[in-house]
Amino acid sequence: MGKPRHHLDRWVAAGLLDPDQAAAIAKHETADDRTQRRGVTAEAIGYVGAALALGAVGLLVADAWPRFTVGGRIALASLLTVVAAGAGAAVARADATAMRRLGGLLLAAAALGAAWVTALVASDVLDWETAPLVIVVGSAAAVLASVCLAAVPSFPLQLVGLAGLQTVACGLLLLPRLTPNAAWFGLVAWSVAIVWALLGRAGVVRPPVAATVLGGAAALLALQFGAFGDGRTALLLLGVVTAATWVGLAVGDGRWTDLVVGGVGLFVFVPQVVFELFGDAIGAPATLLVVGLLLVLLATGLGRARREVPRGSGRSDGASGGRGDDAGCATGGV
Repeated sequence: MGKPRHHLDRWVAAGLLDPDQAAAIAKHETADDRTQRRGVTAEAIGYVGAALALGAVGLLVADAWPRFTVGGRIALASLLTVVAAGAGAAVARADATAMRRLGGLLLAAAALGAAWVTALVASDVLDWETAPLVIVVGSAAAVLASVCLAAVPSFPLQLVGLAGLQTVACGLLLLPRLTPNAAWFGLVAWSVAIVWALLGRAGVVRPPVAATVLGGAAALLALQFGAFGDGRTALLLLGVVTAATWVGLAVGDGRWTDLVVGGVGLFVFVPQVVFELFGDAIGAPATLLVVGLLLVLLATGLGRARREVPRGSGRSDGASGGRGDDAGCATGGV
């Protein structure tokens, strides 16, 4: 409270506040600081406990898993899922931001646990083939994460939900007897990620900044993996267009997070496109030229982003669409 206390003293001296009001504000802020510190401490303890539990599960799976019966495997996975879901639900609506972050992470773990249980039942009990198995596992993760996300906006829940939807979409491609090549899987996963980003920008998926960043990154990763098969040049060009679009969003909205996604995407895809189109003969100097131009472009975008964020944060709607969104993305999206 050192700096805020100094401001309060100045405001009292200027006649903007009376001493009783200043004391009440200082007391309120001190109580909030203590609550936040307790929340951060509890969050750290929760992360350590989760890490220890995850390590124990890993050792258990590696050593004793083959000796477990099918019922024992399903029971263990179900128990872990229920514990994660119960703990996440208990803290996800807490007043402290740190506890809400922890709650979002635990609920995301519960969604992954539901997918794990579903996979065990489908594979070990029902003996399903690969395509329906992939679809039902992705559906379990996507449905539970989406339900939790509607109540608790969280970046980890978005990550699980988007991954689940992409898994379902790619699983559908496995149903035909003639499996498509990698490019089709990349295009399908790219499409799902783009829709996710659009839903985030429309405010359907919250926090919106996290949805835009995650959607852009997932779209670029999908194209990169898909580019290892046929249609490589087309997918690389689509990757350049996608990355450039995110840079444009950053310049237009003043969000440095979009600039990071688009900038990294351009640096990944542009050199590959140059070598695909021009070969080794002029690929190296052309790549250097393009990288230099990209640096100038990104410097311009970064300068505009830094200039636009303070201006946007002063608007009346900034609590929901400006600085609050960026903070939500940076802290885990709660």
